[in-house]
Amino acid sequence: MGNRVLLAVLAASVLLSGSWAMADEKEEVRKEVLRRIEIETTELESVALKKVFGATFYNVKVKIKKDGGSSTSDMLLVKKDGNFVDIEGTSTTKKMPGLGSLIAKDFKLKSEADAKVFEEALDKLYPIRSFGGDKETKAVKKTSSGWVFVRGKFFKSLKGFEVTTDAKGAVTAIKYNLELKQ
Repeated sequence: MGNRVLLAVLAASVLLSGSWAMADEKEEVRKEVLRRIEIETTELESVALKKVFGATFYNVKVKIKKDGGSSTSDMLLVKKDGNFVDIEGTSTTKKMPGLGSLIAKDFKLKSEADAKVFEEALDKLYPIRSFGGDKETKAVKKTSSGWVFVRGKFFKSLKGFEVTTDAKGAVTAIKYNLELKQ
């Protein structure tokens, strides 16, 4: 019986030492990957962003060095109430509750002046590309349910943000649409 216990303890030790070795190897790999990554963070600053949104926005460039070269990716990070939150991109038609949840409590979208401030904030978060005629089609339109912020063209359709407001001008919904009604 004693030999069986000794054998079991010895087998467990061998198995566990292999797991530790694998864990050490994974940690080495993690450290090597982190060594190859450079991160550059810039806070997006604008009066319009601070007026429209109750959050802090960061443009983050992630550079990965490999094979004597590198690749770079950009990302937008958002911090609200001490936590990082995700907001939606503009690659498809979709509702944008994440972006809507960041609207400052005291911001109202009632007048042309308010719409101009909102548009300036959108310009910081979702810059309009300089090619393809998007800047030429940029526009702001008042609708019966709120405002439309045209941000360019998607094939033959206009694309942009549809912002729904209540009677007091509070933003109640935001949707990005690749086929705005004209």
